[in-house]
Amino acid sequence: FDGTIVPWTHGYRSDGSDSDTDPGGMEIRFASPTSIRGLHLHCIYDSSANMHNNVCYSSGAYDFASIKLKYWDGSAWQTAYTFSGDSNGDLVTNVSTTAYSKYWAIMNTGAHVGGNGHLHASEFEITSA
Repeated sequence: FDGTIVPWTHGYRSDGSDSDTDPGGMEIRFASPTSIRGLHLHCIYDSSANMHNNVCYSSGAYDFASIKLKYWDGSAWQTAYTFSGDSNGDLVTNVSTTAYSKYWAIMNTGAHVGGNGHLHASEFEITSA
């Protein structure tokens, strides 16, 4: 839908470039235009104890630090929500937007707290639409 076609070797993870042609991150496509009003971005864990205590991989080094929720407006990706800081585990948030789209993407636009620049999310849960 956005005209981006690249080989799988480009990577399945957002490389942090935040460009309109970056195919990384996670995308979701709805049958009809939807507005995302809340999300829960689950981090990756290295033990069940950390999962139950909401401590991201490597003692929190993979906490989210720079995230954008984007939607496709028919001609370009637009930003609906930006997070900057330390998620201290999963990122759970409300999204204040009036945007409706069939196409949404969540992207890591910088490095995790521990320095890695890829998304490393295990699940993208829409808590309110």
